Amino acid sequence: MKLVRFNKIAGAAAAALAVVSLVACDQNKKSQGPRKVVITAEQQMEAEELAQAGEQLISPTTFHLADKVFAMVLEKDPRNKKAQMYRAALKQFIIFKGVLARVRPLYVEHGHEVEYTRIVRQELRESPVKHWLLDGKEDIKTYEQIQDLMVQARGAAEDFRKYLLANPDLDLTIYMNEFVFQSTIDQTKRDCQVLENTDSAVIVECDDKVNAARRKMNSADVIMLRQALAGQVLYMTFLNSYSLAGLEDVLKPLEDIAKRKEAFEISGAQEWKEQLKIFDTTKGLGKLRKDHSFALLPAIGADFRGAVEWALKFQSELCPKGEGAVNRKGFVFEQGVCIQNDKEQGDARKILAYLTQALSTQGIVEYNETDDNGKNVRARVKAFAWAQSPVQDLRSILPNEVDECGNGKKWRDITFGGIFPDGDFEKLSSDDECRPNANSIEIPNQGPEL
Repeated sequence: MKLVRFNKIAGAAAAALAVVSLVACDQNKKSQGPRKVVITAEQQMEAEELAQAGEQLISPTTFHLADKVFAMVLEKDPRNKKAQMYRAALKQFIIFKGVLARVRPLYVEHGHEVEYTRIVRQELRESPVKHWLLDGKEDIKTYEQIQDLMVQARGAAEDFRKYLLANPDLDLTIYMNEFVFQSTIDQTKRDCQVLENTDSAVIVECDDKVNAARRKMNSADVIMLRQALAGQVLYMTFLNSYSLAGLEDVLKPLEDIAKRKEAFEISGAQEWKEQLKIFDTTKGLGKLRKDHSFALLPAIGADFRGAVEWALKFQSELCPKGEGAVNRKGFVFEQGVCIQNDKEQGDARKILAYLTQALSTQGIVEYNETDDNGKNVRARVKAFAWAQSPVQDLRSILPNEVDECGNGKKWRDITFGGIFPDGDFEKLSSDDECRPNANSIEIPNQGPEL
């Protein structure tokens, strides 16, 4: 059992390392008896010792302390790649300091104080991170303010992606905390090789605990991690580029409309008509935010194209044993990237062709595919239209009507914000096969019998 004293300490964020190592933390496993680890991180320690101390604190309850330790490392050694990487990864989580206290006014204002209290008192066990999450001012009263916070997180994720772009040849060994990643460590520890098995001797070589708790990270892992971050940035771009101003004031009316639909009092088409009226009359809702990030789309697309080309080129190294196997033993992304059968490789090359067209000077993709019903679908698509000229108001591209399956009809902008320059979005998005289910059928009012 290793004992280390905890003084001025830190570790890396569990969420950050979930991205780095793709291993989940199991907090529900049975206790194996009292086991304590005290980790010392003091200013007089050498930079590498501090970095190792920080890694040992990889835990959902101490990730916020990691920033302190790795900051100490960089004070001593500004070029320490491990500390740089961890600080870049942690930034998007450190932003949420005090968030539990900050959002309390939003809960209270809308009648959810009991739920808030239950979350704080019952769902979150006492731990260093709980106090850290509650260490803030009660200042968030609207969903738009939550968006402000999420935009900061999006920016931090993009900064991490840029760090990986600037450091493509990272070559690190990452330590996985024994208590957080025990199942992964145990699985690796059981990986043994029989050296001798005779009547007189059995000699077996197994990975020991120290080596099992480590993962190597090289340029291939950097590429894969970068694409995971790109997906995160894209998701947060579409989620937070348009304002949620006033949403908290209309959630109740929108919920009431949905309940009437569920009770068969109105049809799906009528439900959308009433919802649309609320959207249109809520000031600021759906307006393009000044801090949107659509300009990132082409760069992310170009990086993804390069990653697909790389994956296709190095399949023999990235996936020698096939899908689901341990193809890169001891590395962060152990299963590698597998694009093996003809269909997958054909699809990958098709994506490359479309991306090349989208990233060209004209930026027009000549889309030509067969849908699931055997129907040929052709269209000219300007995939990155919003990167140059994003829609200013999301409500301007909504449908005026929907059918009973929820599919849009009579769209307000048949180019969908310039993505379909020939104006065929309405035709392409229509569904002639709509068969409403029982919950979608409009029930007519029954008048008195004559």
